Amino acid sequence: MGSVKSYETAAGKRYRVQYRTPDHRNTMKRGFTTKRAAELFLASVEISKVKGEWVDPSKARTPLSAVAEEWFSAQVQVKPTTRSGYRFHLDKYVLPRWGSTRLVDVRHGDVQAWIGDLSQVLGPSMVRQIHLVVAGILRYAIRDGRLTNTL
Repeated sequence: MGSVKSYETAAGKRYRVQYRTPDHRNTMKRGFTTKRAAELFLASVEISKVKGEWVDPSKARTPLSAVAEEWFSAQVQVKPTTRSGYRFHLDKYVLPRWGSTRLVDVRHGDVQAWIGDLSQVLGPSMVRQIHLVVAGILRYAIRDGRLTNTL
């Protein structure tokens, strides 16, 4: 279990939460303006740890481009033509739109809207292939512990 402690700043009283990660490292988050907000954050951390859904916030801030390259490197089980198609979709569509976006900032609705926009200018097969690439990258991030399965 973690703890909530107060400290003083020039802007007034703030609260800091200290807790242990599932891999037993001590960490903290600070800057809460109310004790209740700090306690709610700590409770959410503890619940996510118990459920096995805890994600290290620093891993969730990884840009999608880094995870996309890891995912692409892991695609050794597919035929060379499929792999080259993945590379094409990554370079032409996925990375220009999502490459600099942090994983934690990728929202389901935003991806759906983007796919909808693509369907206005591309054929259904191409849109489906692009969607498969994005979905594969996000599944890889979930399995790698960088995202929770709340997409």
